Amino acid sequence: MLSNFLQQPYPIERSRKTILINALITGAFISTFLLIFRPFGIADLIAYAQPIAGYLTVIGYGVITALVMITQDMILRHYHTKWEPWLVWKEILSIISLLILIATGNFLYTVTFGYTDFTLSSLLAGIFYTVSIGVFPTISFMTLNYIKLLHRHQRTANSIQINGDFGSDKSTPITLRGENKVEIITSDLNSLLCIQAADNYVMIYQNSQTPLLIRSSIQRLQDQINHPWLIRCHRSYIVNLSQVQKVTGNAAGYKLTMLHSDITVPVSRSYIATIQNALENLPR
Repeated sequence: MLSNFLQQPYPIERSRKTILINALITGAFISTFLLIFRPFGIADLIAYAQPIAGYLTVIGYGVITALVMITQDMILRHYHTKWEPWLVWKEILSIISLLILIATGNFLYTVTFGYTDFTLSSLLAGIFYTVSIGVFPTISFMTLNYIKLLHRHQRTANSIQINGDFGSDKSTPITLRGENKVEIITSDLNSLLCIQAADNYVMIYQNSQTPLLIRSSIQRLQDQINHPWLIRCHRSYIVNLSQVQKVTGNAAGYKLTMLHSDITVPVSRSYIATIQNALENLPR
């Protein structure tokens, strides 16, 4: 049960605005908590530094926390494609690493202002206390968020109706040209399943055929396609809606299962409304 949960998909935040807001809220909470309750010797620090300087120093712990959160989230946002799929166990590891980095940053901040001496034992003690206190509420929040997103996406996926046959127009030819203009692939709506970005190339998946690789960006191929059934559903995918068998949901978003294959195509949260409207309302 636990091992299965750890292997489940989990969404990674990509919005710079959301990353910034989450970091600022967390930093403000840390500063407020320390100023009100003054744990871990904060009362002595404020008394040692004189009230105003002490209060500003304590606020600095919240600032350090926010900066560490922003830095880690931006790194994950930039490199997340190298670590896909992003799973629950990876999210837990990122939470633990974040707590370790916050503890280290705040410890070095305290040393810089001369409120403690730098020793390895003090650093390890700070990391231990921070992780011990922070890991359970943060992982509990992550688990609740997982459950909320899972139920929401499953409910939305179940509400999407895929209506029957798309008709004889599925024989419409589709021509895709690579960047060197020599690579030309011709397919049709009966065969083409989806197109996937792969660094400087794209993979073209067709029924019962080995995927074809051509040098091109996915945006370049999207600009070549002029058909309402071929639609962008993810930053890395274009899908042929006439070949979609069913829609399923998980905590990370949505999946399209393709006809006559074991291929599943992810749908980003920002595209789900477009996909739902297209599947339900395109002319057959």
